[in-house]
Amino acid sequence: MILLSDGLNTQDRWYGNGSIISTSVDARMVDSSGNGTCANIKAAGITIYAIQINTGGDPTSTLLTKCASGSGKFFLLTSASQVITMFDAIGSNLTQLRIAQ
Repeated sequence: MILLSDGLNTQDRWYGNGSIISTSVDARMVDSSGNGTCANIKAAGITIYAIQINTGGDPTSTLLTKCASGSGKFFLLTSASQVITMFDAIGSNLTQLRIAQ
């Protein structure tokens, strides 16, 4: 699964900025007990690639970093020219998958 976002909480922009997990929307995605939406997706065996498009110098999204299936699955892009390179990297990673019984 690829989660692509600017990392900003525009649902409830008065209380959250995406760099900290502080709103009820954030808590549903990544909660401290490990039962949030992202944890449930990962528990089902699905890999999450989280991509933050950050061309405005905003803080790195804590929510996206925690939602990703590990540090190597989180990408912070600061320019549009990085998008192709990043998708190539994900594609290369996916080609290394194999089916096992």
